[in-house]
Amino acid sequence: MDRDLWWPQISQGSDRAFPCPRCTRGRIRLDKGSVKLVQPVHNANLVNNSDDFEPDWIVHHFVGFFRCDQADCGEVVAFSGDTEHVEVETEYGWGLEEALRIKTFFPAPPIFQIPKETPESVKQHVASSFTLYWIDFSSCAARIRAGIEEMLNECGIPATKVNSNQKVIRLDLNGRIDLFKASDQDNGEFLNALRVLGNIGAHETTLDREKVMDAYGILENVLLEVYAQKSAKLKALRDKIVSTKGKY
Repeated sequence: MDRDLWWPQISQGSDRAFPCPRCTRGRIRLDKGSVKLVQPVHNANLVNNSDDFEPDWIVHHFVGFFRCDQADCGEVVAFSGDTEHVEVETEYGWGLEEALRIKTFFPAPPIFQIPKETPESVKQHVASSFTLYWIDFSSCAARIRAGIEEMLNECGIPATKVNSNQKVIRLDLNGRIDLFKASDQDNGEFLNALRVLGNIGAHETTLDREKVMDAYGILENVLLEVYAQKSAKLKALRDKIVSTKGKY
C-alpha cells in the first residue's frame, strides 16, 4: 500500500493514477477535460466586495471523472469536492495553486487489493470503508471495525456466551477477539489494534488520516495472513527448497 498515493489533494493537471475499482489491472487517470469548477455566489460576493481580498479566499466546488486506462475495461469513476490553495514550487519560486480536494469517489478505488480468498461479506465492509475514506475518517474506521466483526463471524467465533447465572449475554468485540487469539495469537493482537482505532472512529472525532492509513496497513496484512495464508505459503516454499536442496 502506497500511503503517498492517497492524499486528498490533487492538482488540476494531475497525472496521479489510482487502482481501477473494477478490473484492478488498470489505473484510473484524470480526464482533465471533464473537470467542471463552479464558484458559489456567496464566495464570489465575499471576494468581489472585500478590499482585503486574498487569492486563497476563492473556493470552487467541482465534479469530474477518472477513466481506466485498460481498453477492455474503461471504467468511469466520478469524483467531486472543493478547492483549496496549496503552496507549490515553480520556476519563479514559491506560489499558490488552486488544488482539487477530493471529497467523494464513486466507485471508490481500492486503497489496497483485497485478497480474492476473502469472504464476500468481509469484502463488502472493506470496500465500503474505501468509499468512506474520502468522506469521513471516523466513519471509515467504524466500517473497518464492522469488517472485523464480520471476520470473526466467518471464523466461527461466537457472539454470545452463557454467564455464571446461566444467562445468554452478548460478547463485545474485545471478548470475541480474545477467543480468536486462542487459535491465532498474532493476528488476534492485530485485530485488537484495529478495534482500538475503530472505537476512536465510533466515539470521537479526532481520528486523522495517518491513523486510518495505519489501520489499512494492519488490515491488509491480517487479510493476507488469515485468508491468503501468506506466511504459511512462504514457509511451505522455504521448507520445500531446503528439503529438496533446491531440486524441485
